[in-house]
Amino acid sequence: MRTLCLLFSCLALLAAACGGANEKEGSGSESDKQPPAILDLQLGSFGGVALGDTVEKMQRVFGPKDPAAEGEPATALSIGDGQDYSPPVLGPGADAFYRYDQVVFMVGRSRIGAIIVNDPDGRVGDAGPNIGDELKRAQSRYDLRCGTANEGTEYEPFPACVGRTAPRVYVWFGGDPIRNITLSRARPDGV
Repeated sequence: MRTLCLLFSCLALLAAACGGANEKEGSGSESDKQPPAILDLQLGSFGGVALGDTVEKMQRVFGPKDPAAEGEPATALSIGDGQDYSPPVLGPGADAFYRYDQVVFMVGRSRIGAIIVNDPDGRVGDAGPNIGDELKRAQSRYDLRCGTANEGTEYEPFPACVGRTAPRVYVWFGGDPIRNITLSRARPDGV
């Protein structure tokens, strides 16, 4: 009888452990819904959402989201109010922006005009440059203008490079090592 009670106790603990794991996996958190962190510098896309795509497509891929409220920083949620190494100036103003955990989508006329990526897993591919790589890797791969962003302002200066990777696709690499890759239709300013 004692062995039988011990067996049932073990089975109950095992069932509870398995049930807890399933609940966690199906929690539906925002990061569970985000697609793989693949950047395409030729198409100007991240995770399957490209420059010029609609807000509806962005929300189908990344999940429903309201535009950021007035006064909110245009930084990824994981960054908060901290330094995100994105361009100080992204060209014409955006009508709205949408903040996700590792990416911000800037929208003008209901189309994606810029994609600000701070995902530590952000990958361009084996040839890079990827987030976490040294800035010189970006310089050796693309024809870029490099300098110091935020120089002469009240904000923290940092190294950055900007250039064109395809017609109507501009790229910004911020920080060294790279902590931000921003894709946009307009040439980012700031270096």
